[in-house]
Amino acid sequence: MSKEKLKKAREFEQEQLKRISPEERPCYHVTGGSGWINDPNGFSFYKDEYHLFYQYYPYENKWGPMHWGHARSKDLIHWETLPVALVPTRTQDGCFSGSAVAFDDRLWLIYTGNHVIDKEKDINRQDQNLAYSADGIRFEK
Repeated sequence: MSKEKLKKAREFEQEQLKRISPEERPCYHVTGGSGWINDPNGFSFYKDEYHLFYQYYPYENKWGPMHWGHARSKDLIHWETLPVALVPTRTQDGCFSGSAVAFDDRLWLIYTGNHVIDKEKDINRQDQNLAYSADGIRFEK
């Protein structure tokens, strides 16, 4: 995974989180740090915590190249926003729908990668991808 792209997305998200006070966020609803959120993915239980991932475009309040946002909870009521879990390899591509599985002491993300071949002709290619984490926060594709 492009460490620079992941770092950029995480830094941007943290800056946006600072701009919205906790009092202005919903109490019982998972939200992203900023931008566009849709399509929950990878609801799972790993190391005594629930994890929820979602398609996420942090840079604008509209659909864009999908990342995976990430939140976790011990009780399904109080949610902690975690750093972005996945970013597309190329800026125009995306990390689409998928799932998460706890197996072999790791949290595995299985997702559809979208690769733009020709944007003007709307030609894309999708393939299945894996990412894993030993701590439930940092993922390697």
